Amino acid sequence: MRKEAVQAISRGGAVLGILLLTIILVFFLNRELSEEAEEETPLPEGECKEDKDCPVLFLCKDGACISLAQEQGKSRIQAGREGQDREAPGVPETAEEGVPGFTPGLPEEDNRSEDDGAIEEAVPEEPDEAAESISDENTPALCSNGTDDDGDGAADNRDRGCVGVSCGDGGGVWSWSYLRAGSGEFIEDASQPPQRIGCVGINNCVNIRGEEVSRGVFYSEQWICGQSNDFYRCTEADLGARSGSFECRLEDGTYRWTDTAIAEAEPIPVENTPELCSDGLDNDEDGRSDGMDWNCMGLSCPRGGQWTWSYLRTGPGGFMEPTNRAPARIGCVSPDQCVNLAGEAVDRYAFYTNKWICGDDNDFYRCELEMDEDSFVGQRISGLTLGYICIEDEGVHRWASTT
Repeated sequence: MRKEAVQAISRGGAVLGILLLTIILVFFLNRELSEEAEEETPLPEGECKEDKDCPVLFLCKDGACISLAQEQGKSRIQAGREGQDREAPGVPETAEEGVPGFTPGLPEEDNRSEDDGAIEEAVPEEPDEAAESISDENTPALCSNGTDDDGDGAADNRDRGCVGVSCGDGGGVWSWSYLRAGSGEFIEDASQPPQRIGCVGINNCVNIRGEEVSRGVFYSEQWICGQSNDFYRCTEADLGARSGSFECRLEDGTYRWTDTAIAEAEPIPVENTPELCSDGLDNDEDGRSDGMDWNCMGLSCPRGGQWTWSYLRTGPGGFMEPTNRAPARIGCVSPDQCVNLAGEAVDRYAFYTNKWICGDDNDFYRCELEMDEDSFVGQRISGLTLGYICIEDEGVHRWASTT
């Protein structure tokens, strides 16, 4: 009997234990489900139970989220979730008007909203046209695009910034040439572009037509291309002024620039005396010596005659060969003679051939039909006692005596 009672009590205790364990498990399960349900149920906007229900930089007070800036204007905020306090720099503690959640004194990255989870983008500023504009028009590209790139009212080579900038394909630069007095003062308004602008060598000047004038070369007797690509004037007021090796001087009643390097050098003699015309030298350095020099023509020569040049002429007197250079027939002969190709003397009015005769001015005159178009029949060569006429004799033109 006792044994059965003990067994019954044992069984009853086991049941109670199982029941108690079941109740505990159900309690904790219901609690966990309640918490999950509570977390999944969002609170109405603006309402809260604790600070973590509010966006960053907001506090939960009286069931509503309020910004820290509204909390008595304090510059100290509670960062409970980070476990530390943070103090704002000493700046005015006033929220920026129109920017929700903005707290003055905090770094920009802290003025954010959890609603969008990102830093608010700054409103883009209007572009600064002045900052974007080109400050100087001073490159080959800008100085040749036909545009006033720096907005100063002058485009390309008329912009002062383009002076000295490369131009063209020949290695030139844009140059401005002003007019100056010999002493250097500007004669024109140097605050404005001059009339003389062009693409020239770096040391050269530009004339009024935009053409290049080399350094040290005359623009006229009174003007010379000098320093700074400008033209310098030589007048009475500028006497003694210098530009490189040139000096402003009064010579033969004219104010002109004189190259002192040449003027002070030993002068080169003119080859125009019997001695200089017979020494076998090119004394005046013009590329010709003795009888071949223009200045020796008509002067005495070693054989007692004179240096003579004989050109070929047509019957009417026109020259058949250029007279701007020495002819092929030059020699020392008597004043009334001509010179043939061998340098030998031919007497005046003597035939060189039956078509050519030594006539006036030591030249040979022709009597023949030219290209079947021009006839010199009837052309006369007359001397003191002799006279000759160009005739046609059985189809042949020749000189015939009139006596």
